[in-house]
Amino acid sequence: MDDLFKFSLLLILSFAVIVFVLLFFVTAPYGKFLRKGWGPFIKTKWAWMIMEFPSPGLAFFIFTFANLFPRAISSHRWYKNQFPGYPNSRKAVIPFVI
Repeated sequence: MDDLFKFSLLLILSFAVIVFVLLFFVTAPYGKFLRKGWGPFIKTKWAWMIMEFPSPGLAFFIFTFANLFPRAISSHRWYKNQFPGYPNSRKAVIPFVI
């Protein structure tokens, strides 16, 4: 579990570095500056909420998955060891895959 956490943290930090560098080269008309071709107008508060929502949502998904995935695998192994009639074809997380 510690390795999965470190990998997730490294992945998030690497994306942050890439986005930080790209922000120096990509310009966008935030706030009062509007330009044709950039899509429909959205009020600033709604645009900020839509723009920022994926950050906590993605963090919640990553940390929940990092917590529950190892538990599911260990519980699956425990069931296989404890109950001899437990079907070998049953998977722990994703049917037919894992």
